Amino acid sequence: MCTSYESTNPNDAAEAFSLFPEPDFDYPHEIYKDYVGPIFRGREGAYTTDPATFGLVPRKRIRPGIKLFDTMNARAETVGERHNFKGAWRRLQFCLVPCRTFYEPNYETGRAVRWRIGLADGAPLLVAGLWREWDTTKDAQPKDGDDASASESETEEATAADGGAETGEPGDGEGAQGTGDFRRAQRDFRALGALRDGKAYSFTMLTVNADEHPLMRRFHRPTDEKRSLVIVPPTEYESWLNCQSTEEARSFLRLYPAELMHAEPYPLPPRKPTKKQAGAAPAKTQTDLF
Repeated sequence: MCTSYESTNPNDAAEAFSLFPEPDFDYPHEIYKDYVGPIFRGREGAYTTDPATFGLVPRKRIRPGIKLFDTMNARAETVGERHNFKGAWRRLQFCLVPCRTFYEPNYETGRAVRWRIGLADGAPLLVAGLWREWDTTKDAQPKDGDDASASESETEEATAADGGAETGEPGDGEGAQGTGDFRRAQRDFRALGALRDGKAYSFTMLTVNADEHPLMRRFHRPTDEKRSLVIVPPTEYESWLNCQSTEEARSFLRLYPAELMHAEPYPLPPRKPTKKQAGAAPAKTQTDLF
């Protein structure tokens, strides 16, 4: 599963993604849960590039009293059955998510180390996803008729707590970035919302089993099932967006060849101490008794 990724620079990706309009909105360099990033949508040549929130059910759309859950990833095996994904899947609301690399935790050293994964030639890539539209006149009402009331047991690929080393999100857990300017900037993007002509969009990334994949099986805890995002080859961009049935869509949900991918350690910068921590008196140590 993937809970964070490196977005593409519009100028760098213009040639690679020439089918789609360049984004005319700002978005952060790294995308985490509830942050806004671009997605490509449309059918039969009428394509758009829209701002959308990462996670098909954004946190602010979860109804009061429901335990928080994550919807950044949807399992290909059950996407047509799970409460939060089946509506978008059955309505053929397919999208492509542009990114430069995506992040996964590697435990080969005995602890979680963030790695970044991309294409071997360094080119940007597109991930298969689903999108949905929300009614902006109501705080938690999706326009397409689904509700955001699923319990945690009904959601896909629940992740570690925000900010933990597992997700790599810059929060309060081990491995968090913790720089004030960075965190304030990310909060600004999160608060911005994904609005386009008065409409709000969100998205999820599709995943497949990767237990036997030479590269992707190296990530996540040793006892966890291995998963991989669905990377769509350039020759299939339009075909994916124009799928006429869910059966046709399933033919795209497959692993990307390991020899065409590259991965390397990419840990978050160490946390900087807060002003309170920096000004604290040093801890007392026991002196020599003799």
